[in-house]
Amino acid sequence: MNKSGNTKIYVYNHCPYCIKVRLVADLSGLAYQLEFLANDDEKAHIDRIGSKQVPFLEKKEGTCLKESDEICKYIAEIQSFEIANSSISPIVKGLIAELAPHYRRVVYPRIPYHPKNECDFPTQSAKEYFINKKSQYIGDMDIFLRNPPKDSINEINRILLEIDPYINTPFINGDKFSWDDINIFPIFYILTMAKDLLEIPSNIKKYIQSMENKTNIELY
Repeated sequence: MNKSGNTKIYVYNHCPYCIKVRLVADLSGLAYQLEFLANDDEKAHIDRIGSKQVPFLEKKEGTCLKESDEICKYIAEIQSFEIANSSISPIVKGLIAELAPHYRRVVYPRIPYHPKNECDFPTQSAKEYFINKKSQYIGDMDIFLRNPPKDSINEINRILLEIDPYINTPFINGDKFSWDDINIFPIFYILTMAKDLLEIPSNIKKYIQSMENKTNIELY
């Protein structure tokens, strides 16, 4: 039983999937309590949902819902909030997919050390847990932290320039919030963790600032 009687959303600050849910929760006006979990606190997840994953939502009666898209749909339903279908160009979807291996090499090494992520990494143990997990995918994170990979930085800048003409404000496709916002804004969000290394084009910059102003999500 949820003793507080409030809807709770459990997240990591650095997690793009969590940002998807926070977008819908904030824009729909959902009254909820945000709960940040330490990255190595497996018990908090397993006790509630049987597996280690975020985000998950704890309903007022105490039952939990996981999987970010399912949580977005649930919030939209209970809030009578419209999410328009995806309508962005397939070109953009392809470019976003191209970003993934590059932003991981540039952003992941910074995640456990960024001051805004202290809620996710309150202990050295939490930092080491993340570093050990992610190093399996991208290699030695200490090397990338000390020497950010220039090839990936250049690729990110190139891809963002190609995406930029397709990006509108206040929402990514114009006036209607859509699944494209849910799926693409979180990628732009985590890229701001490396804003000192990247060249974020004007349309994207205007768009992410607009979304920041509409929600309780702070860019890096």
